[in-house]
Amino acid sequence: MLKRNIGYPILYFVCFSVYQLIFNDTVEWINNLLLSVFVYLFYVFFEWANIPYDWSKKRKKNSVDS
Repeated sequence: MLKRNIGYPILYFVCFSVYQLIFNDTVEWINNLLLSVFVYLFYVFFEWANIPYDWSKKRKKNSVDS
């Protein structure tokens, strides 16, 4: 799961670094790195939130125990 999610933050980091390199005099490495880490964490949370919860799991467990 972690390998699949790493592509977007790397793409974000590279694109914004190249953009800053071309159009600005300096590249803000720390800002780009921190924002790409934030993008990674947001994407992992987004993927985790899209997994549906099995609401009947508790009922199944109780019916098996009885």
